[in-house]
Amino acid sequence: MKFSDAIIRGLQNIGNFSGRATRSEFWLYYLFVFLLAIAATIIQVFLFGIEIDSETDRIISQIMQSVTTVLTLSAFIRRLHDTGKSGWWLLIIFTIIGIIPLIYWLAQDTSPEGNKYN
Repeated sequence: MKFSDAIIRGLQNIGNFSGRATRSEFWLYYLFVFLLAIAATIIQVFLFGIEIDSETDRIISQIMQSVTTVLTLSAFIRRLHDTGKSGWWLLIIFTIIGIIPLIYWLAQDTSPEGNKYN
């Protein structure tokens, strides 16, 4: 899958928590969101400088965090569905040790058998 196709498909599926997301689709889309976060940080530094003194100076990063959370939540869940896991497994990210199996599942190839999350 091309980078532009992954972005388009990811943006089309915002808020879609059913179905599947292939490994390449997920990681390329995640790269896009990461690049957006870097761009927001650069813009914030140019507008407000490196030292951020008040809450109003953090507005760009706060907006970006809100947007990226919404953008990636459905992609994470659809990727877990593609590996045969329930989207509820995403909650293990709140434990320190849970990040390891989550990254392993996100890096796995598509589950060959059909699953109930389509």
